[in-house]
Amino acid sequence: MKETKRTLLKILAGYLVLACLAVLLVNRISYEMQPKYTYKNTKWPTTASINGFYKMKRNSIDVLFLGSSYCVNAFCPQEIYNKYGIRSFNLGSEQQSISLSYYWLKEALRFQHPKAVVIEMKFILPLHPEEPLNMDEGLLRKCIDPMKWSSVKAEAVKDVCRRDDKQSELSYYLPIQRYHSRWSAGLTSDDLDRRIYTDGRLKGWDGTIRNGPTEFNTFKISDREIKNWMDVAPLQKEYLYKIGDLCKENNMHLILTHIPGVDQMTDSLNNECNEMAAEIGASYYNFYEDSMFKKLDLQLPKDNACDHPNVWGAIKLSDFFGDIFANEFGIDSTYDSQYEDTKDIFEQVKKNASLMYTSDFDEYLSLLKDSSYTVFFSISDDGTLLLTNEDMERLKALGIQSDLIGKFQYSWAAVIDPLYGVSESLSGDSSVKLSGAIGEPGGSYSVSSTGLRTGASGSSILINEKEHSRNTRGINIVVWDNYCNTIIDSVTFDTNGDRSSSGPNPNVDTWW
Repeated sequence: MKETKRTLLKILAGYLVLACLAVLLVNRISYEMQPKYTYKNTKWPTTASINGFYKMKRNSIDVLFLGSSYCVNAFCPQEIYNKYGIRSFNLGSEQQSISLSYYWLKEALRFQHPKAVVIEMKFILPLHPEEPLNMDEGLLRKCIDPMKWSSVKAEAVKDVCRRDDKQSELSYYLPIQRYHSRWSAGLTSDDLDRRIYTDGRLKGWDGTIRNGPTEFNTFKISDREIKNWMDVAPLQKEYLYKIGDLCKENNMHLILTHIPGVDQMTDSLNNECNEMAAEIGASYYNFYEDSMFKKLDLQLPKDNACDHPNVWGAIKLSDFFGDIFANEFGIDSTYDSQYEDTKDIFEQVKKNASLMYTSDFDEYLSLLKDSSYTVFFSISDDGTLLLTNEDMERLKALGIQSDLIGKFQYSWAAVIDPLYGVSESLSGDSSVKLSGAIGEPGGSYSVSSTGLRTGASGSSILINEKEHSRNTRGINIVVWDNYCNTIIDSVTFDTNGDRSSSGPNPNVDTWW
């Protein structure tokens, strides 16, 4: 009998081990099936940002930023640290409604005790009235899926599904139920590369490079008394007050702000936001408002702080709030290696942003001398007529050996790779072609040039079988960033005509 019991216990233990292994396997597969949003594949790298947040040392963050994609682009923690020594993190995400900001603040307080919280207010309005949570389900999941499991996430999931009967709690606990179709669509290396989807070096911020409008029609508060208030999204207002309570309970300063965008600001909305701020003990900064907008001292169109702020607009906005944190809230400067170690990448970001708007050929060549870049050159038609000795000196400084002076309508292609060195080919009577490996395993490039001297003309710069050359007269240049394996610029300089630049490529909106 005892032997039988022991045998049964062994069998049960074996089944229990198998069941645990099955659960772990399903959980792992479920995680791999979830889409990953990183600095490599999106302007709003939620997965990388949130995973980066969880890697921060406990109680090492002074300020939290929460809100929609406006927030992600507007507030740069590295800039605030560099200038004021104040440590912040941007936990914004695409279409993040106030209700989700509440849960992320609650989650953040499990690991950090910030002194101040900034809430970007775009989604206080009913922008998606057809959605119970005021945000698209896909973007809601993008925001909540990377959150670690705890009582906070369980509460958030329960609340989401209670308010939106189209959603299922089980699909959050077992994401494979929601994302199973990705298996047939095929996973990419990004889904398995922890280096990419846990990268939090920019602390949640992701600026854009696009210039803004040449002018912005600011909002001017009416001279007459406006007694009406705008109806904001009721649920979002409810959660804003909950955020106010959390900040009071944890002795944190609370700031509400509106980043100017395409939406219209009105007296009634301004009144409503000021009243809500007063009731929850928060400060309110409305950058639609004329006098507040002018305090940013923006040089349009370069310093774009409108809609989705670019790098330079984000610097202005971040400096504005950094001054408030330091001089009004009294948050002290602190040395922190988590921010010291990321100064270089921020400088690279600014350099990449500058590169895309550099129209002077010689200045552009000087900026290309950077070990993080692989640079592809290809002449179409002719690219040598107006080349100078100074141009050649700059090209030689990059490693180019061919003398292009006097090589009218020649074919020329070159690749400058910090790992493999310089490859180039020059011909006066035929097309030239270079090919090789780049980026991740299996990545490849193919560069060809056909000068008009051959009887035809054309430029091709294929990277991973996708065309990136502008294929216009002159020297076509494509710049590849070796860290995140992506294109940061594609441009042609007409070195046969007026040496002009073709300008930023509208299809490129990433810079690192």
